[in-house]
Amino acid sequence: MMARIYRIAELRACPIETTFRIVGKRWTVLILREMFFGVTQFNRLQENVKGITPKILSRRLKELQRLRIVERRIVSQAPIRIEYRLTDIGRRLDSVLVSAAAFSMACLPRAVFKDGRSRELAGLVGGGRVPR
Repeated sequence: MMARIYRIAELRACPIETTFRIVGKRWTVLILREMFFGVTQFNRLQENVKGITPKILSRRLKELQRLRIVERRIVSQAPIRIEYRLTDIGRRLDSVLVSAAAFSMACLPRAVFKDGRSRELAGLVGGGRVPR
């Protein structure tokens, strides 16, 4: 499959690098993880992504909006309440992040698990999908 992708004559850039240039930025994958868990408010995102500053969170959310991965919605005017949600494009990252998790769990267990033992994702969540 990989070889077929790179035989596409119209390719202008490496599609893998393009994706990882976005999700590989510090904090971005953690923000996306929280959004996949249903966190939509700026303050909750900041609380759940330990160590991120409001300035960096704001910058990452704006970048994700520009890329149409996240949308910003005003939910109420008084008091003003804003939510951030994954777009259809953003939700397509689910399989990318699940694949990354499965790779780490199987191949890098010392970095992931307290006991350092490898695990297969499908064995943990039944059917290979992360529960919502």
